[in-house]
Amino acid sequence: MMPFLFAGAIQSRLDARIHEHQRLDRLIHASEGAIGAVERYRISAEQYLRIFADDIARGDCHAVYARIGDHLPGLITVANFDADGMATCTSRGEPGFSIAQTSLFDRARSGQELVHSDGVHSERSNALIFALLLRRQDNEGHFSGGVAFSLHIDAYLEALRQVEVPAGTRIYLADGDGRVFGAEQISQIPRAWVEEARLQVTSQLFRRELEDGPDMDMVVGRTGSDGVYALIVQPSPGLFSHAWFNPMRAFGLPFLALCVTLMTAWLAIDQLILVWLKRVRQLAVVYREGLYSFRDTDVFDRAPEEVRSLAATLNDMAGRVSERDESLKHAIEVRDDAVKEIHHRVKNNLQIVTSFLNLQSRAVSDDEARYALAAARHRIDALAIVHSTLYQHERVEQVSIKPFLEGLLAHLSEAVGLQDGDIALETSIVQAELEADAAIPIALFVVEAVTHAMLNARDTSNGRIGVLLEQDGSYLKLIVSEEGLGAPDLLDMGKPTGLGGRLMMSFARQLHGRLITERTSELGFGMGIVFPYAHEQRKVA
Repeated sequence: MMPFLFAGAIQSRLDARIHEHQRLDRLIHASEGAIGAVERYRISAEQYLRIFADDIARGDCHAVYARIGDHLPGLITVANFDADGMATCTSRGEPGFSIAQTSLFDRARSGQELVHSDGVHSERSNALIFALLLRRQDNEGHFSGGVAFSLHIDAYLEALRQVEVPAGTRIYLADGDGRVFGAEQISQIPRAWVEEARLQVTSQLFRRELEDGPDMDMVVGRTGSDGVYALIVQPSPGLFSHAWFNPMRAFGLPFLALCVTLMTAWLAIDQLILVWLKRVRQLAVVYREGLYSFRDTDVFDRAPEEVRSLAATLNDMAGRVSERDESLKHAIEVRDDAVKEIHHRVKNNLQIVTSFLNLQSRAVSDDEARYALAAARHRIDALAIVHSTLYQHERVEQVSIKPFLEGLLAHLSEAVGLQDGDIALETSIVQAELEADAAIPIALFVVEAVTHAMLNARDTSNGRIGVLLEQDGSYLKLIVSEEGLGAPDLLDMGKPTGLGGRLMMSFARQLHGRLITERTSELGFGMGIVFPYAHEQRKVA
């Protein structure tokens, strides 16, 4: 009988281990479901915060709260903070208070775009909350404060209640300090558990003995935020449970031999193949994240030959991919340098043509011919200014229109002598990304309009020239206005005439837009273009 009893004990032990793995899989599956529920809520909150960030920053906290309060359960407060951490707008109470969680603000100040806090008790709302802060910056990239949501922890817990879990299993929330929310018997877990879960890819299983209850198996799962973790709790199986003790079974010696053979094969496969395949998979995950310089070949010295060969192949592949990436980056840099050099040479060639026209105009006595040569020379100078601005721009395929036009106007102001004529130049330009093919006709239009305004100002000592570029829905509107510079000859509230007017109409057609004229005041007028703003070109906040 001893062989039969021994075989039964082995089989019971194997069943116990299988049940343990299955139980762990169920807990991890429940943890993944809980993580998914929390992530869906957190991502929903983040999306609302990003969508309405500009409205909040403008001081519309009450309007934003009224608009999304019903769509985002648990939203308590909408607030905007300046760079010093003072509230300039809040949907609850009055602004002017300092942000309570200074560490949250410091993380945003140091460069973290989106910060999720640990669970805290808010004195203003008298509730347990998680805070979500979106960093904001000015046009020069300097930190200018942040917009924030405070979210009731009960909203996270309500999301967890929708997750299906095995019988006897409970789901709670934990924060980065190990504090547990939603549980009665458990208020704290070791912070080391949270740190280990934060560093691991998958959820981690821990076991804890309670003073006034059964031992508990706990799975800590990391969400997308360091401040929120899912905690899965289930009582540990007892000594006489199905997991640890099965009725003895009667087996013959042949079946005992079969069990030993199967166990040996299983251990061999697990220790000789599966363990190493997991390491290979981890190595592939590292390379998938772009860390091609990572090398882990020493770990595979004890692995089977096939696994060592596979790991070496992955390392070689990562090295080749890294070299190819560097080569592509270098090729792009060479291409960009070549395009910039082309713009530079075009500018130089245009300046040479301008010099030829200067020499020719000196040899011409007819005033009309001199004027025609001067006009041609001036427009060629304008082209040279545009190309000079383009080749000094960092990006060649896309142009950030605000710094591009500001640089162009700075060149143009010096070239046409705006400051010498005591003419004020005022600009209001939206930040937007345009293709270079669209930026060039915009620039030429601005040059033509501004220089035309300067021709009107020949006998004027004071005046104003304004350049406005704004977005109106799916269109951009460019207006160059002048005031106090004399009567316009291109604007009679009708179609423009002359070579300059025809050029402006041509620029409008290149942009698939239309030419507009308008009076800005009794002594002022403006000319501009309204053209479509491509869907793939996005406005920069």
